[in-house]
Amino acid sequence: MRIAVIAHSKFPNSEPFAGGLEMQTHLLARSLRERGHHVTLFASTRSDPALGVEAICDETSLLKRALLNPMTLASSANTTRISG
Repeated sequence: MRIAVIAHSKFPNSEPFAGGLEMQTHLLARSLRERGHHVTLFASTRSDPALGVEAICDETSLLKRALLNPMTLASSANTTRISG
């Protein structure tokens, strides 16, 4: 079976993992490939090539976009704040 997996593009899907989402995506793609499925992982350029990665962007393009638009960083910082 042909399966496409779309990963978060900010962090690569390779060890060491940035978090649980990257680890879960890596394990899913690897397990499906081991079962004989044709898996294409759409992820960042630094992801594990053994997973059948099709690069959709590299991390530097995301960083440049954040630096050009400081509100991107400010809005992400505000979402973790708890008001009280």
